[in-house]
Amino acid sequence: MDEDLPCYDMEKAMKYLQKAGDRENEYAQYRLGKIYLTPGYEDIDLAEKWLKASADQGNEYAAYSLGKMYMDEDLPCYDMEKAINIYKRRQIRKTNMRSIVLEKFILLRDMRI
Repeated sequence: MDEDLPCYDMEKAMKYLQKAGDRENEYAQYRLGKIYLTPGYEDIDLAEKWLKASADQGNEYAAYSLGKMYMDEDLPCYDMEKAINIYKRRQIRKTNMRSIVLEKFILLRDMRI
């Protein structure tokens, strides 16, 4: 969604993404989740809802974003255990990144105990 285009219309895009997301399109769900994390459209509950829906269908990018959300202490959905479980369960293609993020989560959790 390129703001520089003369036909840019975020509300219209979100309407179509919502329709596709309701029909279980994992890519539309992922995109909606990411939009709801951006300033001006921020809605953490909806971001979590859409990212979770997409991740539940196997979208690794949605799973990664959801894990990052759960790791962010500034968000109301902060939950280190959920983040760790996502990274343990999900098949994230970049296994090196998965390992690094998982180790970071576990380290942060252990530092709090």
